Amino acid sequence: MTKNFDRFISEYNKLHDALRDRANREDDFFSLLKSLERDVIIARYKDELHLIRKLRNLLVHEKKTIQYDIAEPSEVVINQMNFIRKQIIQPATAADHFSRKVFSFNIDDSLERLLYFINQKHLYQFPIFDEDGLAGVLSHNGITNWLAHDFSKNSIDFNQITIRDIVADEDSYYHYEVIPSNTSLFDVEAMFSSNLFVGRSQYIILISDKDKIEKWEDLQGIITPWDLPELMGLLG
Repeated sequence: MTKNFDRFISEYNKLHDALRDRANREDDFFSLLKSLERDVIIARYKDELHLIRKLRNLLVHEKKTIQYDIAEPSEVVINQMNFIRKQIIQPATAADHFSRKVFSFNIDDSLERLLYFINQKHLYQFPIFDEDGLAGVLSHNGITNWLAHDFSKNSIDFNQITIRDIVADEDSYYHYEVIPSNTSLFDVEAMFSSNLFVGRSQYIILISDKDKIEKWEDLQGIITPWDLPELMGLLG
């Protein structure tokens, strides 16, 4: 057998140990996968893990019965096993990759100021704060819809119109959820998937460890639909 065989078996055994720890029980690889199939991390890699299990069984059986190599584990397979094991042990979190300054506005800011920052910073979704704290999240689509509805009625003074005027109808707000910074990216993916499944494409996630978000400094990051390609790439 090649050197890759030994590396593969070593990684397989480490992966088996990680599954035992995840399930908090001793069992064979297959049984652990079955018991963990609803686990958000295991569910994502379930098919790969079953293929890895089958390859391991083939290689071990081959080693015992014939004198030549039928298959050789590739570097790609071994590296992916290592990656999956690390995700099981310590999955990447929302804060690891999406902590950043969140541009926010006060509900009494003028539309002129808001449009200036949209143009300068290329903002698409932005939290709005009122006297009680976080009031909601407004999107550039919400502003466009408001402008289209009101522009035909009379001329608009962008400096006199405030965000409060735009969000008078709460339907203008984007749907959002707040998650703690240690939320795994697997849970983030599941949240986006469940919202998209029910047709809720206007959805973002805010990151904060505060029970009540009272000021913009309480926000540690934001994850938007524009971040989905990066999110999927991070999960392998």
